[in-house]
Amino acid sequence: RFHQRGWDSGLLPIRHPWFSEQSDPHFAIGVKMTEDNNGWSPKGHERTFERVQLADWLERTSDFIRHAVAELPGEKRCLEWDASTYSRRYFKGMCDLTDMVMFDDDPRALPREPAGSLEYRVDLHEA
Repeated sequence: RFHQRGWDSGLLPIRHPWFSEQSDPHFAIGVKMTEDNNGWSPKGHERTFERVQLADWLERTSDFIRHAVAELPGEKRCLEWDASTYSRRYFKGMCDLTDMVMFDDDPRALPREPAGSLEYRVDLHEA
């Protein structure tokens, strides 16, 4: 709620978290990070710190999970936020089903490929 109130009051953002103008001193860093993105993050989100932290954690843990997956019971079901970029990169071959959480003003659940996977649409401000 602090974050939402900061945006509502004009306190935030100091700079937009995803988009930057050419006059921004960090613009060149964003361009370089996008060019160097080899699939570790969805294109255009290279400077979003949550994505950077998540990609680093997935990189560190995916080998451990890969070796343990044979011992895990039940469906090999992955849950991903917004896009399946991370599952495809870090958990390739480990997910039988990939569920997705996406933001939408009309919350609902929809089927997705492969059969049995679900797409959950939630309101960002109500989630």
